[in-house]
Amino acid sequence: LLILKGKSLFELDDLDQAKISYEAALKSAGDADPRGMIEAHVGLAMIGSRKGDWNDARTHFEEVVKADQGKSASSHLNVARACVALKEMECALSHAETAGHLAGNDEATLFTLGTVYLAAGKADEAEKTFQHICDVVATAASCPYGVAMVAAKKGDKPRALAKLKEAIDRKMPDPARIPADP
Repeated sequence: LLILKGKSLFELDDLDQAKISYEAALKSAGDADPRGMIEAHVGLAMIGSRKGDWNDARTHFEEVVKADQGKSASSHLNVARACVALKEMECALSHAETAGHLAGNDEATLFTLGTVYLAAGKADEAEKTFQHICDVVATAASCPYGVAMVAAKKGDKPRALAKLKEAIDRKMPDPARIPADP
């Protein structure tokens, strides 16, 4: 019940009370309820993220990685995002690359890995990662969009605009199918 209360309070933007609920859930969950412990840490991390307290968010996201024994790509990506916000690129790269190894054919994982590479100044690795999205999800708009970000970072405006157009074309539905598409 404490987790549900924390989630509800979070949704109502009562972050201080949500934090109290999640902390109480964490104390009562302990080792006997690993799922509850993970949910409490995720809730506390999300509160830290929303408040811009990236150190707190990172701490709780790292607890989730420990609890799931490092087997969840999304847990590693959450730590990577917190590390990017803290400008701790070694940490961000380590966790994003681990996520890439765990879920190397997942579009969202690859896109986040590419953005971490770009934030860390590794434009060539970022571009390879974004291109890999096209290999695993041929119609994904995130592939040309990511390449456009790399081109923009490198100052190649014509290529960036061309890739953005390609991303938009991939994302836009076929107007003839709209009336028949539920």
